Amino acid sequence: MRHGKQTITGIMGPVNTEVGGGDVDLSYVSLGVAAQALAGNLSFEVIGGRIEAHTGQGNIVCLRAPQGINAET
Repeated sequence: MRHGKQTITGIMGPVNTEVGGGDVDLSYVSLGVAAQALAGNLSFEVIGGRIEAHTGQGNIVCLRAPQGINAET
């Protein structure tokens, strides 16, 4: 995806998502997540597996991730 918002919720996973410009909101994913945005915000809530999060310009917010997060902005 080049530009726009992605919202992913309530799936088993794993999830691998990338956006050029825009926000990514992920919630209630049972397995791991890898999310990348060149310019945009990344938001994670209740992720069961490990999270890899990278954004070139934007914020990263993470709530309830028992397996941890590797975040870079």
